[in-house]
Amino acid sequence: MVIKTGEVYQDIFQYIWKISFSREKYYSKEKRQTIYPTDIALCMPKEEYSYNLQDWIGLSATDMDFRSSVGIINRIFGHDIKEIQAERISNKLSEEVEIFYKQEPI
Repeated sequence: MVIKTGEVYQDIFQYIWKISFSREKYYSKEKRQTIYPTDIALCMPKEEYSYNLQDWIGLSATDMDFRSSVGIINRIFGHDIKEIQAERISNKLSEEVEIFYKQEPI
């Protein structure tokens, strides 16, 4: 059973702008998790930053420290992304790389 539990606002950074929108929130008792149908339908990232922006942050962080890596992106796009965000994004991306390399070849 899925129960509507309200509506929440979401901010997503897409390149040079931030998109803010409201979406419905549901809770699945069987799965014991919150579900956002709009996010699923639109393939939205779970994080606040678009997939491309996460990729750029990750790439920048491989060549320099976290503060410098977001400093360049902040300067180009006028954002205020903190170095802790770069660290979190880089750690998440590195986990995905580990999973990729552990997969069996097809």
